[in-house]
Amino acid sequence: MTEANIPLDYVPEDGLREVLEEEERLYRRLRRGYRKKPYPSNRDIAEAIREVISRRMVEHPDDFPDAVIEVLEERGFETRHVTVKRIWRMYEVMVRKGVISDVLGVVIW
Repeated sequence: MTEANIPLDYVPEDGLREVLEEEERLYRRLRRGYRKKPYPSNRDIAEAIREVISRRMVEHPDDFPDAVIEVLEERGFETRHVTVKRIWRMYEVMVRKGVISDVLGVVIW
């Protein structure tokens, strides 16, 4: 066959074998060594908030969400979807229920 007459679905055997072997090698490596980190639940965030407050890790409310995220990452959680709004909402709920006192002075009754 000349180059102009090669069908579009033709794949050389050695190239196909090479691609399949590489895919299998990558799949085995990912399956063996990669483990997803869990996402934190509201309870996990509440525990991190209590820890930040009890250890007095923040002096200003602007630093509070970053400290909570840092504690969650230390515990092995995936924090890319944990928002500042979620952290503050959990803080407000905990203050209103009386679980913690408003040490940051940000909740208005």
